[in-house]
Amino acid sequence: MERIALGLRAEGTSEDRTSRTELVSVLRLAIAERIGASRFELWFAKTRFELTTKAVRILAPNLFHSNWLRQNFRSQIEDSCREIGRSGIAIEFRVAEETSPPSRTEPGSGGEPTSQPVVVEPAVAQGGSSGLQPKRRFAKLEDFVVGVGNQMARTSVAMAMDRLGSINPIYWHGPTGVGKTHLSEGMWRAVRSGSVRRRAIYLTAEQFTNFFLEALHGRGLPNFRRRYRGLDLLIIEDIQFLAGKRATQTELINTIDSFAREGRQLLFTGDRPLNELTELSDELRTRLSGGLACAVQPPDLATREGIVHLGAQQRGLQLAAGVSHLIAESIVDDARRLHGALNLLMAASRLNGWSEISREDAESTLQETFQSQQRSYRLDEIEQAVCQVFGVDARSLKSDAKAKRVSQPRMLAMWLARKYSRAALSEIGGHFGRRSHSTVISAQKKVEGWLASGATVHTNGRDFRIDEAVRQLETRLRTG
Repeated sequence: MERIALGLRAEGTSEDRTSRTELVSVLRLAIAERIGASRFELWFAKTRFELTTKAVRILAPNLFHSNWLRQNFRSQIEDSCREIGRSGIAIEFRVAEETSPPSRTEPGSGGEPTSQPVVVEPAVAQGGSSGLQPKRRFAKLEDFVVGVGNQMARTSVAMAMDRLGSINPIYWHGPTGVGKTHLSEGMWRAVRSGSVRRRAIYLTAEQFTNFFLEALHGRGLPNFRRRYRGLDLLIIEDIQFLAGKRATQTELINTIDSFAREGRQLLFTGDRPLNELTELSDELRTRLSGGLACAVQPPDLATREGIVHLGAQQRGLQLAAGVSHLIAESIVDDARRLHGALNLLMAASRLNGWSEISREDAESTLQETFQSQQRSYRLDEIEQAVCQVFGVDARSLKSDAKAKRVSQPRMLAMWLARKYSRAALSEIGGHFGRRSHSTVISAQKKVEGWLASGATVHTNGRDFRIDEAVRQLETRLRTG
C-alpha cells in the first residue's frame, strides 16, 4: 500500500475533521489488507474508529470484543498506523458505551456510525509482503485445467502476463462454476509473486462500489483514486453488480481510461456477454469491449475428468479405474461441485479406511450428490435446444428426412431425451416423429458410439466434434 501521511491541524477545524475522516478510511483499508477480508469482517465490522492527534481509539460493542481486539490485533493495527504515516500513535481499545453519547459528540469528529457497512478487499498485493497475505488460499494458475471451453481465457492470461497492459481490458463472461474466479485469482497470485515488484488488487464489483461510496461520503476520493489508479493490475469480478449504479460506473470508466493511458492491466468478469448487460452504460460496455472479451464455457467431459484427476491427486485419493469418468459424467454444471464430491469421498475414505475408492464406493457415497445434479428437462425444451444449436426447424426434426443435417440432430435429441428427461421410450419416439421405442434405443446407441470414437457432426454449416456439439446442447439446455 502506498504510504499516505496526513498531518492533523489544530483539532476542531473543518480541515482537521476532513483529514481525520480520510485517515480513518485509509487505516481501515490498511488493517483489512494485513489481516485478510474474512477476519476483518468478523472482528471489525461492528467497531468504530476515532482519531485524535495522539491516539487511535477503537470502539467495540462489548468488553469481550474489545479485549479480543487488544490481544489479537494490536500489533497489526500498530503496523498499519506506521504504514500510513502515524508511527508511534497510541492505540486505545474501548467499549462503545464508555464514550460520550452521540448527541454530545462533535459532528464529523472522525468516528464512523456503527450502521455503516464495512466491506473489505479480499486481498491486496504489493510485491511479496507476507503481511498482506489473505487468510484463504488463492487459486494457482498451474492448477487450472485447460479445456475447449476455457482455453481462450487462459490464453488471454498468458498474453497479459507477458506484458501487463498490452491487452486491455480483459473481460470474461460465463455462468458460475466455470473457472472465472480460479483464473482471476491465479493471475493475481502470479503477478504478486513474480520477481518484479507489482501492485495488484483483486475484489468484487460490490466491494469496489462500497469502497467508492465510503470515499465519496467521507471526502476521501483523492486517496481512493490514488490507491486504485496507481496499481499494476486491478481485477474486478461480477461486473453485473454495477447495473443501475451510475456514479460507480462513471468512476470505473475514468479508472479504465486512466489505466489505458498508463499502460496498466485491467481484468473484469461477469455472468453475461456485454451486449446482454443492458443496465450498464453504453460508455462502460464500449470500454470493456475494447480489449479482449471472451466466454468461459462450462467444462466439457474431458475437462471435468481432468479436474477430478487433479483434485484426487491433491487430496491423496486413489481412485479405481472408471471412477473419475463416473464423477465427471454425473456432475456436469459446476466445477465447484466436482471438488465438493471429492471432499465427500475424502471424508468417507478416512472414515472407512479405504486404500482405493472403488466404483461401488463412489456410487454409494455420492448417490445424493448425483441425484441432485440430474435435472430433468421437458421434451419440448430438448427439441428447442437442438433446433437452435443445429439450425434446423422442429418440423424437419420430426420428419422422415434421412439427410445427415437432419438425422444427426434427431438422434442427438432422442439421446438427450433419454439422458435428461423422465419420458418413457414410447413417449420420446412419439414426440420426435411417431417413432418406435426401438428407434429411440438405436439412436441412443448410435450417439454413444459417436462419443466413444470422437466422431464429427454437421451443425450450422460447420463440422464439430461430437463432444463439442454435446457441450453446446447441454449449455443451451442449462441457459434456456
